[in-house]
This record gives sequence, structure tokens and C-alpha cells, in this order.
Amino acid sequence: MAKIKSIFCRNVLWKGEASSHSNALVSWKHICLPKEQGGLGVCDFRRWNVAVVGTYVWWMMDKKDHLWVKWVHCTYLKGLPWIEYKPPKGSSWAWKRICRVKDILLPGYVHHDWLEKDATYSISKGYKWLGSEANTVTWHSQVRVSAGIPKHQFISWLFVQDRLLTMDRLHKLFQCSDTACVLCRVADENHEHLFFLCP
Repeated sequence: MAKIKSIFCRNVLWKGEASSHSNALVSWKHICLPKEQGGLGVCDFRRWNVAVVGTYVWWMMDKKDHLWVKWVHCTYLKGLPWIEYKPPKGSSWAWKRICRVKDILLPGYVHHDWLEKDATYSISKGYKWLGSEANTVTWHSQVRVSAGIPKHQFISWLFVQDRLLTMDRLHKLFQCSDTACVLCRVADENHEHLFFLCP
């Protein structure tokens, strides 16, 4: 389901239609980065799903008196420690998924305050922890002008990453043979020429 949502959003972003297919100018992983790290801040549905299932993992570690936790202990764990537990082959898909997410999030529970007294796990905490540790970019505040037109901001965002479909880029993708600037016909059309050098 998360993959379908990601494909749907990607198609709408690049073509404006959910059913159309086109090559993406920027990877979806990069698009899902926070705006301060050079992305668009779009929700990564796969990572969000893992963070949501992480709630059940936290219940197993923290909420010993929860009715569902008691049922899981009687049905699946049967006295085995939850942190080291591995699901048997005949387990349901949903239970295997919870156990897989437990293994993914285990470092977060061990090295963060999710298990400290009065601490709570939240989906936003898990989502942020699962995110990429990319560096903050210096240009994000120039691209994200509060009164700016969204289309202009998006073009600026593509420009600073050298992803606009200029003639030199189209030539590399074998979509055109002539790389001359369509405005002046003097030099090759690239980002620097188009925005700063074209007379």
C-alpha cells in the first residue's frame, strides 16, 4: 500500500496525473528529505508505516498491563524475552511484520529515551529517527521564500540541484541532438548560461 501511495504521489508531482508514468528528475528518497536538508518534506509512506507499527513494538516493551500485550505474551512469546524473540515460520504476516519492525527500531529503544521512566514513543519520534541523517543545505531559505509562487520555488529547487531539463541535459538523455540555447543560439544551453549568461 505504501509503495502504491508513493507511486501515486510521484506521478502527480512530475506529470500532474496519478495514472501517468514519467522519469523522475529527482529521486523519491531525496524528495522525502526535510526542506532544510534539500528535499520537499513529502511524507515517506514506507518509513511512516514502520513508525506506526513501532507503536505496537513499544507497547510490548512498556505496557505490560495492556490487554493486547497480555494476549501476545500468552499466544506467541510464552515466556520468551521480547527483544530476542524471533517469530516461527507459521506465524501470521502481521505478526512477522511487527517482529521485523522491532528489529529495525531496537537501536532506537536502546539508545534513546523511549524506554525511560515517563517517556513515550510517538510515531513522529520514530519517523524522525528512521530518517536519513543528511546535512542541512545552505540554500533552502533562498528557495523557500514565504511570499513566493510555489511553481517558481519548485523551479528554483530543481535549478540549485542541476535537474532542469535544459538542452545539454536532454542531449545526455538522447532526447535531442542540438544543444544550442533556444533564445540566443550562441552557446550551449545549460543552467549557468540560461540564467546568468544568455544575452
